[in-house]
Amino acid sequence: MLVFALLLIPFALAPESPKYVFSRKGKAALEELLGVQIDEEIEPVENVKVPIAALFSRKYYRQTIMVWIIWFIASFIYYGLFIWLPKMFASKGIGELKSLWFTFFMMLAQIPGYLSVSYLIEKTGRKYTLAIYFMALGASAMAFALARNVTVFLLAALITSVFCLGVWGLLYAYTPELFPTSFRTTANGMAGVMARIAGIIAPYFTAYFIQRGSIVGALSWFAAMSVFAGIVVLILGVETKGKAVG
Repeated sequence: MLVFALLLIPFALAPESPKYVFSRKGKAALEELLGVQIDEEIEPVENVKVPIAALFSRKYYRQTIMVWIIWFIASFIYYGLFIWLPKMFASKGIGELKSLWFTFFMMLAQIPGYLSVSYLIEKTGRKYTLAIYFMALGASAMAFALARNVTVFLLAALITSVFCLGVWGLLYAYTPELFPTSFRTTANGMAGVMARIAGIIAPYFTAYFIQRGSIVGALSWFAAMSVFAGIVVLILGVETKGKAVG
């Protein structure tokens, strides 16, 4: 519990966003937060209650559909894959102890995934970086499925982990920028609901294939779903890089 409490300290000390501070406490609090005096008049933030139906308004329904699909698929692949990793390694004749170590190294491989997108998101943009990472995830998952050599199998697994967590990093950064302040939390919350549903279903989905000795089947589905998600982003996504968030 102590460790958990210590981890929460940075979040407790982090300042609120300027827009939130202004909407809640006014101009004086905003000036204090920014450390500057603001002479211009600031347009007030309208505080309104927005129903979930607003997600499907003419302006935002495409973003909503895209977000629900990609959050569902990202969560489905993550939980369907990582929960069963030791079993997948065992299917290649890798011992239990080594399987646990390889699973650990796959978790470490997630760090480069996060770091790479934190750089590319400002260089390539949100939409195309996310589409590329989904496509790359699909390709690496397919390589993971078709690998016959143990070394290739492990390398493909590590690369899959990099792109899988890169996708997650992008989702967390991209999704809030697609919706206005008035119902951004609603949009994020519903995206989380889709992720939870996928997280519940995915382990059973993978178990179905493992029971039939067809890990290739599960990984092939993950690859196809990932490529589909990339296409959805290209078709329905909008670029938010450099644009003012509403």
